[in-house]
Amino acid sequence: DRERVMSFYEVASAAHQPEKLPGGMEVGLEFPADFSLPANPFGFAVHIAVVEIDRDNGYMKVIHYAAVHDCGHVINPRLLEGQIHGAIAQGLGQARTEVTAYDVEGQPLNASFMDYGMPIAQTMPEIRLGLTETPSPTNPMGVKGIGELPTVAAPVAVANAVVDALSRSGAPPIDTPVTSEKIWRALHG
Repeated sequence: DRERVMSFYEVASAAHQPEKLPGGMEVGLEFPADFSLPANPFGFAVHIAVVEIDRDNGYMKVIHYAAVHDCGHVINPRLLEGQIHGAIAQGLGQARTEVTAYDVEGQPLNASFMDYGMPIAQTMPEIRLGLTETPSPTNPMGVKGIGELPTVAAPVAVANAVVDALSRSGAPPIDTPVTSEKIWRALHG
């Protein structure tokens, strides 16, 4: 009933007042329960990246990015979208700029975030996001995981877009991170 609303404070307070509880209910907010998943509630997604490459310097820009996720029953759409956007940002960082470099003696060359290519808001493309809900049969809420999936899909989508673009010029495939230097070397190698 959307007309009956209580703040969390009111619920917590009432939980400790026996006269406000239904008959037979114990005072307090602790409700222990055990549940084991019978199987993994896998989420599904598709990610597509469209990239533009500057032949002169190897600079690559993601000009379009779209993702569709099936994460089971959605409880909080805003939180879900935030998780997906954040995970895509992590994946794009992995695909494009995040490199841990070492010298010949094994000392890290980028020992702080000042020397590490993390993505920032200004470098993020606009992300078109679609959601579909297919409840998972493995749990009572019908939910599936979401936070990890885009971190795996995003680097693959970007790397595949870059390899596809390079192949049209006869350049060989390259590994992630797909830095400007690697792209330039592949194009002019």
